[in-house]
Amino acid sequence: MSRGEALNNTIGRRYLTLAWLSLIGFVVFGVGGSIVYVTVWEPINSKSISPTWIMLVSDIPALVAFAVPGIAAWIFGRRAQRAGDQRGAVPAWIGLTVSVGFALLGAAAALPSM
Repeated sequence: MSRGEALNNTIGRRYLTLAWLSLIGFVVFGVGGSIVYVTVWEPINSKSISPTWIMLVSDIPALVAFAVPGIAAWIFGRRAQRAGDQRGAVPAWIGLTVSVGFALLGAAAALPSM
């Protein structure tokens, strides 16, 4: 193994570690978001539907916050792959899949209010 290959392996492992660590953000944002949702949003009655602007104001920042860990995992996972560590594809695709899933669920939750 040449010095360049060893350096790429070290960089690849570093990016792989960062990709896996960025997935922890889903847990952090999930717990924080659920605490805010439970403490702030109180429906007037069970039959009421929030106005559209309230749903947009509350859902867009949440969707952005949930996208950040997935995007970070994608970026670091792809960098790990480019540096020679092919295991970076696993956290990259997990992050992308979970982020897209949250976005679709958030959009589906906002649809009834429109």
